[in-house]
Amino acid sequence: MNREFQSKPFIISNKELDKTTEWFEHDKALSSAYLYYDDKTDILEKQEQGVKIILIGYILDIKGIMLTEDAILSALCDLYLREDDLAFYEQLDYLNGRYVLIIDDGADTRVFTDATCLRPVFYWENEIMGSHESLVREIVEQEYDIALGRRKYRMNGFLDFTTTDGIYKMNPNLYYSSKVGAFTRYYPRATAKSLELDEVVENTMDMFSPQVEWLNRNYKTIYQSLTGGYDSKVSLAIMKPLKDKIKYFTYMIDLENTPDSQFSRIYKKDKDLVDRLVYNLNLDHEYYFFPDYDMPKDYEIMLNRNVSSYHSYVLSYLTYKEFEKEGIHVKSTIYEMAKMPFATKYDYATEEEDILSAMLNWAPKSLRGERELLREMYHSFIERTQFDQMKSLGYNIPMMVYWEARMGNWHGNITQETDNTVETFIFVNNRYMLDQFISLDREAREARSYFDRLISEYWPILNYFVPNRYETLEDVVRRKTQNTSTESNARVKLKYRDYELVEMKNVEVTAEEDHIELQPLAGAKLKDDEISFTIVNKGTASKMLHLQGYYRHASQNIFLQLGDKRYSINDFYEGMPFELSAGEKVKIIYHYSKNFDRASWYKAGYLTIK
Repeated sequence: MNREFQSKPFIISNKELDKTTEWFEHDKALSSAYLYYDDKTDILEKQEQGVKIILIGYILDIKGIMLTEDAILSALCDLYLREDDLAFYEQLDYLNGRYVLIIDDGADTRVFTDATCLRPVFYWENEIMGSHESLVREIVEQEYDIALGRRKYRMNGFLDFTTTDGIYKMNPNLYYSSKVGAFTRYYPRATAKSLELDEVVENTMDMFSPQVEWLNRNYKTIYQSLTGGYDSKVSLAIMKPLKDKIKYFTYMIDLENTPDSQFSRIYKKDKDLVDRLVYNLNLDHEYYFFPDYDMPKDYEIMLNRNVSSYHSYVLSYLTYKEFEKEGIHVKSTIYEMAKMPFATKYDYATEEEDILSAMLNWAPKSLRGERELLREMYHSFIERTQFDQMKSLGYNIPMMVYWEARMGNWHGNITQETDNTVETFIFVNNRYMLDQFISLDREAREARSYFDRLISEYWPILNYFVPNRYETLEDVVRRKTQNTSTESNARVKLKYRDYELVEMKNVEVTAEEDHIELQPLAGAKLKDDEISFTIVNKGTASKMLHLQGYYRHASQNIFLQLGDKRYSINDFYEGMPFELSAGEKVKIIYHYSKNFDRASWYKAGYLTIK
């Protein structure tokens, strides 16, 4: 068994494993379980009055109290001794990090993970748990002399599935009891709530600075990826106090030798935006060009045997070659929990068909056409994870699937690709902040308002640079001033036959002999700017109009709101009739999922009215 590419490997079993004892350098008998680990699996052990806690990984308290890991474990022991489950769980909520906690009180051995299982734990038959799917599979096959089958489809971290039959990823909001041989859900513990933006800001904004100080105290080398995007700017703002210590980097293709395409233009734009940030903020930054790293086949094979994902093995090799061991990589992920990681129409969906549609983009491509198989997998997932408790408490089901499946499985798994070189850190990987984020009202999540406030708090100058755009704040102000001036000095109205188009905002309109043509105005921010028009029937009788779109795509990125009803633009591909009574009017609003800036996206919003 070659564990070179397995960081901090361990096995937990309900019974003693004879062969496994020989394979690991250490074994530890607990009250109802056995722990096996190697020298490179650094563990911290704390014992007080018969309660023992073992930490694998790193852990920190976000409340602003600079506690050592030893002090954190001591506090947990104290709460566990009191048998005050609520207080113990609440303390866990405030713990960030990438860790596994094993708690033993002499009668039972329980296993807890960090808020998204960022340090993965896999299990088989509720009997054997381990740090890597491949490790659990090999232990089971050797100890039980059986061959575990491989799933027909590579799961790539979908729901709680792995590629091995019978092996699943542990849910981060459940703990495991080896005495009972079962999992118990301990989050959520209360009815879902809805919070205003100001409340969430007040409750969480002070929890970033202590984490920055923790990073400064505990790591000599800190890496931070830099892009021209939004999430990268959030981490850039938080980490401002350590700007001169951080090694910023960006992955890049060979632009000079790559044919012009949408793919290359995305990278070209990102490089331009990163160059602008590096120059203006005086950052210590380096580009890593993919063609410079010819990954050996042996490396790829060994990595594939040891990890459960296939995200980007070349990035793994790149970090292996370039990054210093014992460093830490600050990632700009999990921020989606304070935004809208799926189509707005699925927010708070309760119907199973809508939930399946919401999670379709997270399913392996080979499974997306297998609706009934997806349904079957979803049913088994909610049974294993006691997911129905969420429904009874009124939680946003698609958002919780995103947390516990997308973040809790796929996202945690991909960190294993770079584990053999560098540790991973994420500011919001704790239940307290994630609970606050999922409670944000819809408007704040759609507008990403929380992180706008965060940037203004931690490094306001970053607001000058508009994410993913060549624009600066000056350009935005100038454009909005021009729009305001136009709106205040002119009232545009188009009369056409017996109806009028009024209150037109950011639309281009052309009147032809038998129809009107509309599309978003070039230069408008497709997601952030209002793009709308109102149709008024000025006649004396009802009028049947025909609204037709000419764009159809499996990915739903453009929506039209007619009055209080919302449709995908796909729904208008064959045309949609609607009736306006005499004197009646209807407002039609475009909703784009992103601020796309290619001309084709403006054309995709092309409509005709007949």
